[in-house]
Amino acid sequence: MSISKNSTGSLDEQKAWDKYFDYLIKTLQEPDGSVRARTARLLGENREPRAVPALAGLLMDDPDMAVREQAALALGQIGAVEPLIQALHVPDAHVRQLVTQALGQMRDPRAVEPLIGGLRDTHGEVRQQVAFALTKIGAPAVEPLIAALRHPDPFVRWSVARVLGTIGDQRALPELDRLARDDHAAITPQTGMLDDGKTTRPTGTVAIAARQAADKIRRGPAHTGPLKGR
Repeated sequence: MSISKNSTGSLDEQKAWDKYFDYLIKTLQEPDGSVRARTARLLGENREPRAVPALAGLLMDDPDMAVREQAALALGQIGAVEPLIQALHVPDAHVRQLVTQALGQMRDPRAVEPLIGGLRDTHGEVRQQVAFALTKIGAPAVEPLIAALRHPDPFVRWSVARVLGTIGDQRALPELDRLARDDHAAITPQTGMLDDGKTTRPTGTVAIAARQAADKIRRGPAHTGPLKGR
């Protein structure tokens, strides 16, 4: 069938789409994972809000990783913030990374606090994607990020300082200057939660990261750029 939600203009076409939508939802129960994944992709491409509960169920519970990936992408296309936030804690690190990417693309302020929590993820790739997502959200993330500069985990403070430096908002300067003077907590591979073994945490101090971030903000937008991988 070549029915698309976006092509519906008349009542008959809307009825045809509704019938096709019901068919797609049933298809999500197919035993073949490739069929479920393809169906999730179609629902995302058509940005059908009624599909959110079914897609959220796939994201949380489907045994096939490819299906979970397509469900995450589809929820992002639809703009379903809450199910994606809930999925930040799924066991599959690759899905967490996709979920984080989708939240960054949506730039919804509701995702900021949960994403800040994601800076403590045990996988370096996920943490890096969290930093990118917070940077994409930009100005709406600044106040919660400033508050997170007082987080008890020094690695979170280190990460937040770097994100704020990349965003470049001068509201962060007083807290960054405070950390640059006073926060000499060391960041080592043993700090906080450990990586998955494939990547290591950087060495340095929170003060160094805060000073570099403050300097970057004072130099202005021409000197800000994407966060480097960790």
